[in-house]
Amino acid sequence: MVPSPRPSFLTAAALVFVCGACQGPDFPSPEELFVGLEYADPSLHPNGPGVVVAETGPARFARPLFEAFGVQATLGLTRSFQERPLTPGAGGFDECLDGFATSLAAAGFGKLPGLGLRDGGPSPGSHAGRTLVATIEGSARSHEAVALVTYLQGSGASDNAGGAAGHVGLALALAELLREGEIQVPARTLVFLWGVERSAGRAWLAEGAHYVFAAVHTVMDSAAPSGTLSLMERHPDPGAIHDLSPEEQAERGAPALQHKRLRPNGLAVIARCALADVSRLAGGWQTSEIPFESEGGHERFIDVGVPTVLFRHAVPQGRESADGEHLRRAAVAAGATALALADPGPADLERYLLTNREELTLRVGVAEEAGEGALAERWRSWCTGVRHWFRTLCLGQAE
Repeated sequence: MVPSPRPSFLTAAALVFVCGACQGPDFPSPEELFVGLEYADPSLHPNGPGVVVAETGPARFARPLFEAFGVQATLGLTRSFQERPLTPGAGGFDECLDGFATSLAAAGFGKLPGLGLRDGGPSPGSHAGRTLVATIEGSARSHEAVALVTYLQGSGASDNAGGAAGHVGLALALAELLREGEIQVPARTLVFLWGVERSAGRAWLAEGAHYVFAAVHTVMDSAAPSGTLSLMERHPDPGAIHDLSPEEQAERGAPALQHKRLRPNGLAVIARCALADVSRLAGGWQTSEIPFESEGGHERFIDVGVPTVLFRHAVPQGRESADGEHLRRAAVAAGATALALADPGPADLERYLLTNREELTLRVGVAEEAGEGALAERWRSWCTGVRHWFRTLCLGQAE
């Protein structure tokens, strides 16, 4: 589906003038806006904010990744273990990680400078299973890491070799693009994690080898209602807030998120852009998003203040595993998001600010229409914080 074009130059210039005329502390200045952007077709992302499309942000990485992703090689990794039990302690689990490690080593991980590979076992007395870690060392801020996390456990399509193999294919594509010079080494370090959902991320975080800037999680879900639908689950934001009494919290079995504890970040905006970018490359891809639901292992990162996003990619209906095209879309969306975080630049800022404004308009409008004034104010505060977060990300300015 092709995004609809923006207004003409004169119309857009008038828009810039009007935005500047009502400039306030919560909005970008006129010089931060520029002509030539497009808005993604809303049908690509129903029930969500408009997505500004430009060859910046994740789009800088989505195209080369999409072209370099080895569909057949990734399918081979998937099919080798599809029918094997992948619970910790079972032979299939270790054989799967062995296969992943072999493929990564053949691409230079663990052998070439900047490409690390570590295969660690569980901690003493633990039955958590091994954790495989592949690293691409950053060029300027190598002490900061963006984590790409996927898991191996159970026998369902949501947590077996299918989704995990997609991240292997992504790592192999990145290694090839770096060798060919089509993508420069990112400023921040990229760390790929494969392991058990409830322990791999926690064990890696406990090592404290990096300051973890953000984490991108991916799961393949065979239970999704549509074979083409991919969901993006956001970091806790005002959409996930429930101010419940202690009795209500006990009844629901989980503590409520308190709005005063939220720290705004723009990771969902970047992920939303990445989904639109992959959709353009794929010729159309139905995507949507949901607020934080406290599932999928990413809460381990949230607990220590790491911004996160979780991609839930549906397995095509009638299949037990994802096909090659679906794996490619899922992996590239995750990879483009991670690279946009690891290697941002000033040219990315305009796209993010305008997409963030789309979110502000939608969320506040819906809240006010429902008579939820407090929620509308929370979204205003959140989007203001996101704006400052993007300034820090892209320009290096203090928050």
